[in-house]
Amino acid sequence: MPVTDFTVKKELYGPNLVCLRLIGTVDAHTTKRLDRAVDELMKGKTWSIILDLSALNFISSSGLGVIVSLVPHVESRKGKLILAGT
Repeated sequence: MPVTDFTVKKELYGPNLVCLRLIGTVDAHTTKRLDRAVDELMKGKTWSIILDLSALNFISSSGLGVIVSLVPHVESRKGKLILAGT
């Protein structure tokens, strides 16, 4: 099994706003790390999430599925999901 480089850095911008900076590659081997980071946010009081994709090299369909799964959670809290990157 190949080792894939992937990191999630969490930055708090306020009591209900968090930025997750995704760094590296999200693929079948790293999607669970992204999923855990997202689950942690959903257990807290976060309403709005910024996903900084500027340092992401690749994202698989399973990684996109994790991002899409955020939408109903954020909407149910009247928050926003913001995708940022270059």
